[in-house]
Amino acid sequence: MSAEQQISNVVLHRWPKAWSERYFTQGYLFDDPTIQRVNTSTEPFLWSELEPSYRNTPAPTRVMGEAREFNLGCGFTVPMITLDGQAAGFSLASERADVPPKVRRQLQLIAMHAFARALAQKYNPAPVNLTPREMDILQWMAEGKSDWEIGVILKVSEHFVDKIARQLRAKLNATNRTQTAATALRHNLIR
Repeated sequence: MSAEQQISNVVLHRWPKAWSERYFTQGYLFDDPTIQRVNTSTEPFLWSELEPSYRNTPAPTRVMGEAREFNLGCGFTVPMITLDGQAAGFSLASERADVPPKVRRQLQLIAMHAFARALAQKYNPAPVNLTPREMDILQWMAEGKSDWEIGVILKVSEHFVDKIARQLRAKLNATNRTQTAATALRHNLIR
């Protein structure tokens, strides 16, 4: 997996640029003990709790040691499962991390909220701006009306409705009327 493919799975990070480049170009994702734990657990954890599991293994020891060079040696990670069943993790890291047990659940809630917001920003498409006439035609399209029927209802030509329907497909990145209506529904453009 290339560095670009690896980083495409990262929703949000504020790591130092040099560490981020090293991490992904060296493929540290595959040796990172925090990632391994995220894939096998749903309980939040301090990175220091992982040390016994990798202490005698060179690759994870190297990853964690080099992270310390960038003041990211101590951290707290909250494993999560995405809606499509993929393992995900939300990590906070610094030079030192002291997270008492009673604070872990609070951080877990904060992490879940922040992760959901980051996903929404990454995957929610930009708003689509439609003219009032496009909105009218879109609404009738969603109700299953043909171009001719919409033209009669709105007192415009069938050719005009076809032209607007094509514009709507382009704006909504759709290939047919059904996909146009479904996309519009997802964007809350129709009732």
